Amino acid sequence: MARLILLFVAAAILVAAPFLVFGDSLEAFLAKDRLIDTFAEYRAYAWIAAILLLVSDILLPIPNTIVMAAMGIVYGPILGGLISAAGLLLSGLTGYTLCHVLGRPAALWLLGERELVDAERLFLRVGGWIVAVSRWIPIVSEAVACLAGLAGMPLRAFGLALICGVVPFGLVVSSLGHAGSDRPILTLLLCALLPLPIWYAARAKLVRAD
Repeated sequence: MARLILLFVAAAILVAAPFLVFGDSLEAFLAKDRLIDTFAEYRAYAWIAAILLLVSDILLPIPNTIVMAAMGIVYGPILGGLISAAGLLLSGLTGYTLCHVLGRPAALWLLGERELVDAERLFLRVGGWIVAVSRWIPIVSEAVACLAGLAGMPLRAFGLALICGVVPFGLVVSSLGHAGSDRPILTLLLCALLPLPIWYAARAKLVRAD
């Protein structure tokens, strides 16, 4: 699994690189008060901009919690949370798809046959909860989505796990933004703990459906 770990670290570094270069500038540009004012002024179209910002987080250092909190303030906790979840879902699917399109030859070149088999088994066995739980962790979530695509994790399982992770994340952050609450520890706990039971319940239904 050594090469898989190295590949994960390399993917995380690639995702983190824009944060180091552009992070401060984008954070200043997307300051919370400015973003809320802009979204409120263009409320009819702000949800499109928010989704695009969240999708671009896979390449750019977008402060997604600020975007999601602003969605909660402008659209309310439920609609704002669902808009946020949609942006996060598209972001995860983009990373997964881009790496999945590279296909098995690229995965073999990067990992080798033995490590690729190990990676496929890993994501088949525990990939669901890894994807679900990782969604609130910056950089790690993008790297996990890319590795899931590269390792050939089934799209159905990946998509379900992704939904189980992004919906609680989007709703929690948007709700706290709407309430005017700035409680990072509570946010982290809820976003870390909620996806796991949701994923196991969803997986049980998926297994019964098969």
